[in-house]
Amino acid sequence: MKNIKYTKPSEDLKKVKFGDKRLNNRLTKTIKTLEQQNKTSILSSCGNKHAAKAFYALLSNEKFSKQQIKTEAIKATTNKIKNTQTPKILLVPLNI
Repeated sequence: MKNIKYTKPSEDLKKVKFGDKRLNNRLTKTIKTLEQQNKTSILSSCGNKHAAKAFYALLSNEKFSKQQIKTEAIKATTNKIKNTQTPKILLVPLNI
């Protein structure tokens, strides 16, 4: 039996494209930072005010799409489930 391979969010979200290379790079950089510092505030995780401000600017940018991130996360999870032979139970929160 194959086990589900754990992947980091930065790997799961590689295909997110906002149509602006700077926004894509900021998302990747911030997600990787938050993977390492996930128990602190965004300011602490980002390391400095400039990086935190850049992250907040990403979130407020008109090209930023929570739906696109959600869609890519769902695709990555679905692929992980499909590629395993272990029993499958999927819990889906209803308030997404």
